[in-house]
Amino acid sequence: MAMASKTLNAKNLEALGAVRLAEMLMRISEGNAVAKRQLRLELASLESPAKAASEIRKRLQSIRRARSHLDWQAAKAVASDLEAQRRAIVEKIAPSNPSEALDLLWQFLDTAHATTGRVMSGGDGIAAAFQAATEDLGNIAATAKPDPVGLADRLFALWQDDEYGPSIDLMETLAPALGSVGVARLKTQFAAIVGDRPPPRPRRSGMGAMTDEGETWKVSGARQALRGIADIEGDPDAFAAQY
Repeated sequence: MAMASKTLNAKNLEALGAVRLAEMLMRISEGNAVAKRQLRLELASLESPAKAASEIRKRLQSIRRARSHLDWQAAKAVASDLEAQRRAIVEKIAPSNPSEALDLLWQFLDTAHATTGRVMSGGDGIAAAFQAATEDLGNIAATAKPDPVGLADRLFALWQDDEYGPSIDLMETLAPALGSVGVARLKTQFAAIVGDRPPPRPRRSGMGAMTDEGETWKVSGARQALRGIADIEGDPDAFAAQY
């Protein structure tokens, strides 16, 4: 009686042995730049977390500098690359050096604006990688315990680069690490952008949608941030004041 083929899973693949698996990985990675980078990152992680961090920094810089448009196939490859970098930060760097991991995640999120702007189609995987990184940032910040003022300033700088990017979601995620001091710092920064302008009157645009009349995107974004801060502080009056 013929033996049934084994299910393809990690446990069954262990039976092939390290040498055979290494040979197969080399063949599979031929012509696959993303796979090669992931293997190099794993080797760097074996050497030391510092070596892995250096590799991640270089790769993130390269991703941010890229300018080519991404169709669905290229977007899928970039999403896989980003996910590999994110997982390495969380799994290889954070356990031994949460402060370094926190800095790397900021660099990771700094690539969001440039990367999402290149996507022509199929960007769901890229968006998912950045969303996961925002959640990771909150968890790692709780361990790293950064200076709350410095944390607020870095979040504000990220918002200035892309006011409708991951920074708004990050305020709630980072609220425990920001504390009252960091949240107050952000409130001052966003309030300075809004100034003494009264909330705009809404107007109807195409298809009956409502938009704010006469405000720049940056002022409108700052109002959104102030509503988020009011929500964090549990201040319904401050929330309503921005409408």
